[in-house]
Amino acid sequence: MSEPIEVELDDGVLSFDGRVVEGFGFGRHEARRVHISKVSKVEKPEAATLAELERFVDAVRSAAPNVQQ
Repeated sequence: MSEPIEVELDDGVLSFDGRVVEGFGFGRHEARRVHISKVSKVEKPEAATLAELERFVDAVRSAAPNVQQ
């Protein structure tokens, strides 16, 4: 992956640099970081129609070795 993907949503920000997924906000006082090797499932919310969010999810899915396609 050449450049990080960042998606700003109403209640937080998602970030993916090719190896770490991060969530900022979402009702928490601290960021949540997860290494891609620990990701086992990625879902798109029903209402998510943003092209950026779909690109983010697709990038995480393709990089995560434990996600079952």
